[in-house]
Amino acid sequence: PKLCGGCAMRKVCMPSNLNAGELLRFEDCAHTRRRIRAGQHLHHAGDVCDSLHAVRSGFIRTSIVSDDGREQVTGFHMMGEVIGIDMMGGGMHSTDAVAG
Repeated sequence: PKLCGGCAMRKVCMPSNLNAGELLRFEDCAHTRRRIRAGQHLHHAGDVCDSLHAVRSGFIRTSIVSDDGREQVTGFHMMGEVIGIDMMGGGMHSTDAVAG
């Protein structure tokens, strides 16, 4: 099934000038719909990044743990934002991502 092409949020979270081939390649990287509850992890630091995630509602908080064990929030990702683009290509997540 088409994930991004049929999504009502397409114009919010992805470039509008993608041609059909580019859209198909983008969809190959997009994760299927997945609902996570507040407090659940989307991914952990060190996990292999093999998909993209678009925030459809709520928010995702990303954070790192400092050398002395304190959590440092690095971002809040809200509706329409795509998570994982910076780590595509076999990289590993450098942050924990938790639903808020």
